[in-house]
Amino acid sequence: MMKGQTAQPLFRKIADHICADFVSHGTEHSAIPTERELTQRYGVSRDTIRRALTFLNERGLIYTRPGAGSFIATRRSVHKKPQITSFTQDMAERGYRATSEVIESRRVPTPQQIAAHLGVQPGEPVFEIVRLRRADSSPMAFERAYLITAAFNGEPDPTGSLDEQLTKAGYRITTATENISAVALNEQVAMALRQPLSAPGLRVFRVGFTAAGRAVEATETIYRADRYDFELEIRREERDGN
Repeated sequence: MMKGQTAQPLFRKIADHICADFVSHGTEHSAIPTERELTQRYGVSRDTIRRALTFLNERGLIYTRPGAGSFIATRRSVHKKPQITSFTQDMAERGYRATSEVIESRRVPTPQQIAAHLGVQPGEPVFEIVRLRRADSSPMAFERAYLITAAFNGEPDPTGSLDEQLTKAGYRITTATENISAVALNEQVAMALRQPLSAPGLRVFRVGFTAAGRAVEATETIYRADRYDFELEIRREERDGN
């Protein structure tokens, strides 16, 4: 078990496997294997399979037709508006349960490109936290965050909301800059997001600042391009004579 990962009931683990093996890569409305086939594939009881399918059904990932079996549901996309919210808040507002799998949590020397954004010297210690973010049982984003050590009395809790921890410590992020670009998923990220190698992703690099203008967080988040998009409102700047 990875650091920060909590134990799950067997049916939840099986639900994750079904999602990864069939739902994530399947075509909407196509059938998934029968309960008997899934029982044989995963070596668990039919009751466990039924509970796993019920779990996926309740979260809108599959649907069931009596006498016909289970099918992949129409995928719901997540739309992000340009406002400062945490991943947990984003998912909750859209009816998802956000969870995190901690891949790495450590104190590291600040990489040169990150130091410039945080306003610290290259090599100065910062906290690096790498997490896989899920919406229900579906991988949604691969996140690598760098946080200044001054914002924490000890080590940050990588399993909780970093935004909430910064706020409680007196380093509430009030403004942020974001750079959004398209990327091809590398091997590590593609495997974590259960996507094909070089599949499209949305890369968001964010630097968060306190009200005093102190940079406290620099985070690179790579989202699944098939499930996540950004909704922007733009206005025409009126000038005299126009």
